[in-house]
Amino acid sequence: MPASRRSVYRSTSRGPVASLAAAALVAFALTSCGSNGRTATQVAAQVNGEEISVHQINFVLQRTPGLTADRAAEAKHAILERLIEQEVLVQAADASRLDRDPEVLQRLEASKREILARAHLERIAAAVPKPDEKEIAEFFAAQPQLFTKRRVYKFDEVGLATRPANWSELEKQLQLAKTLEEAATVLRQHRIDPAIATNVTRPSEQLPLALLAKFEQLTPGDVVLYPLNSGVVIAQVRAVRTEPVDQKRAGPIIEQFLLNKKRSDAVQAETKRLRDSAQIKYLGEFDVGDPSRAPMHAARPEPSAPGADTESEIDKGVKSLK
Repeated sequence: MPASRRSVYRSTSRGPVASLAAAALVAFALTSCGSNGRTATQVAAQVNGEEISVHQINFVLQRTPGLTADRAAEAKHAILERLIEQEVLVQAADASRLDRDPEVLQRLEASKREILARAHLERIAAAVPKPDEKEIAEFFAAQPQLFTKRRVYKFDEVGLATRPANWSELEKQLQLAKTLEEAATVLRQHRIDPAIATNVTRPSEQLPLALLAKFEQLTPGDVVLYPLNSGVVIAQVRAVRTEPVDQKRAGPIIEQFLLNKKRSDAVQAETKRLRDSAQIKYLGEFDVGDPSRAPMHAARPEPSAPGADTESEIDKGVKSLK
């Protein structure tokens, strides 16, 4: 194992100080043993002498949202196995001196910059106060389609993961379709063979927030097009039912939604503040010739309705290791 991953502090003397230190270590080891002879330790495993600590496992656990207590033990074992796999790969990389490879060094530096930038924004987000009862009540009153007039739709639908290059032309033709089968025919004419999903249930909170008023006008048989993530859905309504939600039940969901929005706004504002106060000069091929030109930013996705994203998986923590 390379010296960089080993302790460089070694005793150069076998004198009295070294002997006392050794005696102290032995005494500590003995007092750390329980009645069953098992040593109390924060080490979960050793791989070729290198330790994997409980703290490493807990770090991944903390980054796994929505993990319930009854699944924590299962998650710990799964994370430990991934950490062991990671460790043997790191040891192989060390043995090959990959930490000196120019491309690897660039990637390490890029990761460091990303972590530091994200840590700053996370600190800004963490300082945002939770919404108060008034804000929650105002949002509840302003969004009847989500709560007092909440609907559950049943669709037959076709989903396109991305919008085709000729979408502007295609969209005009699809808007004339009276049935989902007619829409599917239009797609086939453009060499898109769609799969039709039937009896798909979507409550209001799983639909675009800005389009809920439009969906409120839909009746069985109507065909509608709406964006979903980076794609689009063509759907025909099969049935609609009303399932209202009261403020007491909706309160925690609204609170989290508003908090997320506040945090997102704070992060955007901080990024803009720092850019505006920085001295930025474009050079070479990136010299736009107009310092006052606003930088281009990626389009922000439309916010989902409260309660739309409830996915929580142990695998999120495990995948973060890869």
